[in-house]
Amino acid sequence: MNCAYHADRLWDGGNQWSGYPAFLSFFRHVACLPLDYSKWQHYEAAAIHGGPRVMHQEFCIVSDRPVRLLVDGQNRPHCEDGPFCAWRDGTALWAWHGVRVPAWIITSPDRITVQAIQQESNAEIRRVLLDRYGWGRYLLDSGAQIIHADDYGTLYRAELPDDEPICMVSVLNKTAESDGSFKPYLIPVRPDCQTAHEALASSFGLTAAQYQPGQET
Repeated sequence: MNCAYHADRLWDGGNQWSGYPAFLSFFRHVACLPLDYSKWQHYEAAAIHGGPRVMHQEFCIVSDRPVRLLVDGQNRPHCEDGPFCAWRDGTALWAWHGVRVPAWIITSPDRITVQAIQQESNAEIRRVLLDRYGWGRYLLDSGAQIIHADDYGTLYRAELPDDEPICMVSVLNKTAESDGSFKPYLIPVRPDCQTAHEALASSFGLTAAQYQPGQET
């Protein structure tokens, strides 16, 4: 094997990078393409029986297959209550819809605070923190500024360091609850909205001029 001495070229995903080995194995075992597979069969066996590995000209470090490997509906690494990938020795990896995160974000969401969100420098992880904490909850707890209020609702804006602001419009459900109250809802909107009317209209893909409901239910 002609392997360059660079860390990013030594790594191989093993069973977790099975797409290419599966493609070639199809021609070997299903299509029965008459080729010499004597060298390929070792790579194929490693993909079948082992997990991620580091390959060098003089040695190969192979990990066991994980005992736990989970993804979300879009086939991204994800688990809401534990590691998405774990091995028998206790080694584990954590992710939220494809974003690798520290374990505490998954196991201890109660530790997520407004300050923790604002101090997180990685934009992807910050958005995971917001997902876990709740965007509407963050908007209220962070002391968001009221930009505009009218008969359509109240437009809020909360700044985020090195990121676009969070903007939401607060509206009331027009259908009364069982106790006669009307439940408020926070709807995410574009940060360039200037009025609550414009913001609510944008949530339907309309302009303020186009959004003129005669009756709401």
